[in-house]
Amino acid sequence: MLMTDTTTNEKSENPKTDPSNESGILLDYTDCSNNWDILLSHAVPYMPQKGHYPSLIIPVLDQHAALIISDSTCYSAPNQTFDVLKSNQHVLQSFDYFLLARALKYFKCFGLKLLPMMNRTACLFPVSGSIDNAIWVNPLKIYDVIEEDDQTELVMTDGSIMRSFETRRTFDVHATIALLALATMRRDFLHPDIPGQYPSDYLELPNTPFLRFLNQQEELQEFPLPQNALKQRYEDEQSIQRVLKIGKKLNMQGLTYPYVSDILNNVK
Repeated sequence: MLMTDTTTNEKSENPKTDPSNESGILLDYTDCSNNWDILLSHAVPYMPQKGHYPSLIIPVLDQHAALIISDSTCYSAPNQTFDVLKSNQHVLQSFDYFLLARALKYFKCFGLKLLPMMNRTACLFPVSGSIDNAIWVNPLKIYDVIEEDDQTELVMTDGSIMRSFETRRTFDVHATIALLALATMRRDFLHPDIPGQYPSDYLELPNTPFLRFLNQQEELQEFPLPQNALKQRYEDEQSIQRVLKIGKKLNMQGLTYPYVSDILNNVK
């Protein structure tokens, strides 16, 4: 189970006192008056790097906009958070979110709501509200999660801190599901010939308190699916989508998703 080094100082387990976390961005999602105007005024338009997922994508309180935190830099976009990710899907090299969500739901072991988004190297999980305007978090960029009274501070490896009313358990559960799905997709798509026992064998997990904790949880000790099962289902969803698009062009109204899915399942 591979844990890679980060810039984090191993001697300091408290991210509030860790020297690498002294100059990060504070995003207080519990108080819309706390430095949001300053952040927005200094944010630059979001232009994602190829295949590079940011640390956080956060809806701006009371506005139709999003803040994106990536490598200690604050970006902005005039869209809801999911629209930011969807419109940049090709640049971020993401799997088709709707097809991936259907594939994950098919197996009923990754949850049914607030499912992760991923490419072949990283993932994002949503919390708080609907998919359209959720907070999207990169679990590989989490240094630690600190729960204090009714608030939780999400401390990122670049020093950024997001304060919210979400619980520590919420972040633990969604991050675990996202990493399990990512490991399964990486095993199926990238490393089918590499034998691995644990999901973390297919991940390069930064050596942070949060990820060390997750790596010890029961859910990340074994794969829930045989090899290539998720890959095959995702490709099935791609086939169904192609058939439905053809049916729409030909005005074949009886060609529905359940009908095509049943046919595909029956011919296997």
